[in-house]
Amino acid sequence: MASWVGVLVLVVLWSVLGVLAFWFMGGGKGAPFLPVRQKDIRDFLSLVPVGEADVVVDMGCGDGRVLCAAAERGARVVGYEVNPILAGIARWRLRRFGDRAVVYRRNFFDANLQEATIVTAFALGTIMPKIVDLLDVTTQKHVTFVSFVFRAPRWREIGSKGQVRVYTRPS
Repeated sequence: MASWVGVLVLVVLWSVLGVLAFWFMGGGKGAPFLPVRQKDIRDFLSLVPVGEADVVVDMGCGDGRVLCAAAERGARVVGYEVNPILAGIARWRLRRFGDRAVVYRRNFFDANLQEATIVTAFALGTIMPKIVDLLDVTTQKHVTFVSFVFRAPRWREIGSKGQVRVYTRPS
């Protein structure tokens, strides 16, 4: 009897861990959480002049490190994160920027990009075409798109450094 209880506890524990891992890794709603390296953030900021006139939107902001770097340059920042734990961490990191920083706990396909001057994403290559479709429909004409690692189809690459690629809308 005791051996069956042990097996049952292990099965339940393994199942719970599996569900948590699936949920933490994006749960089929987007990309898994892979934190952007500090080097890539420095490369982003060396390629794109982020300043007080900018509204930076991070699609899938994770723990908020890209948003913090942009806010430190004076930008207003908006993050979208589906994972409530990561959204909470991002909000905690951004609290010092007050009204200039907000993180929404929702899927980035529901993002409001109308005011964005710079949009960033660290999304899988399979999701990138959908992001580009969203950018085509919902962003200003002169928006800059920054992709970490994966290429953005149809948009014109205007710079790159390491794993950071910077794009502008095709003419």
